[in-house]
Amino acid sequence: MNLEDLKKSSYDTLQTEYGSKIHTSKSLKIKCDTSNSIKVNWLNEPPVSVKENEILNSVEEVNLIYKNSKYYDGKNKDSPLDLHTTIMYHPKSKNPSKIIIFIPGGGFVQCKYSTAKLNEKKFFASFGYSIVSIEYHIIGQGIYKDALNDIFDLINFLKENKEKYNLDTDNIALYGSSAGGYLATLFSIKEKIKEIKCNVILYGICSLGKTGDDFDDDGKKSHLDKNSVESHFIFGVYSNKSILDNIDEVNLSDPLYYINGKECPFILFTGDEDNLVSPSQSLNLHNKLLEFGVKSTRYSLEGATHGKGGFTCEKCMRIILEFLEKYLI
Repeated sequence: MNLEDLKKSSYDTLQTEYGSKIHTSKSLKIKCDTSNSIKVNWLNEPPVSVKENEILNSVEEVNLIYKNSKYYDGKNKDSPLDLHTTIMYHPKSKNPSKIIIFIPGGGFVQCKYSTAKLNEKKFFASFGYSIVSIEYHIIGQGIYKDALNDIFDLINFLKENKEKYNLDTDNIALYGSSAGGYLATLFSIKEKIKEIKCNVILYGICSLGKTGDDFDDDGKKSHLDKNSVESHFIFGVYSNKSILDNIDEVNLSDPLYYINGKECPFILFTGDEDNLVSPSQSLNLHNKLLEFGVKSTRYSLEGATHGKGGFTCEKCMRIILEFLEKYLI
């Protein structure tokens, strides 16, 4: 299930083989408040340039299976499913390298763990970080709980192999974009494991029941539909349930439900013209974290849409690097 292969309808909807629909709104009905965010305009900034150095040149990379799992949903239910990871590591480093776990997006219908954000991965690797990318259960393979378990199992795999790959598994940052931002946010906030020190979230989803809150009425309704990707990722592809059919389960899938002030720091980046994920998603997260005294910084990218408009530029990457250097110690 690749996004490039999905069928485009006249209603700006992408549809998978299971009928899972990804909706793009035609307009933003509500303009997101940016009074407690840092406003930037990076529309004309080029992607970060990665400079070769001794550290980057010594990096080795492996692509391997971290988990022998199975399909928990969809037409192949109970069939075997191997999940992979790529690890860019520093075998020649005197000290074990701190880890950034990249959790890719893809609307919960794809997970290009090995090819997503290669330039950004090389940028951070050039500063000595080990870069780990995760493949997780997507729609048709499982639900959100299965994907959370995948993150747990990957971290355990890294611990078991930390000497082999020279990893500092006590210092981990989660780095998630879009759907991956949702998983990073929920896992970090819900599980609160001590090894995760900070979170980087780019144009991320937060509350699956409110993805369309900023959109026009049709756009908002589409995200609540029984065939929306949100509904399928919470309940499964054959559940025939909409977001409104089981609010209790929707609440359990919401990171905001678990915030209690013991969370590690977050840095959030959102385009103020995002018509795929409501900009208020990151604002609601930001405000709730601040309410509980958690360190959170939110950047609002003027004119930026979903994943476009400066998220990969030098200025953005340098801000993230400074954040990582502060909390991965």
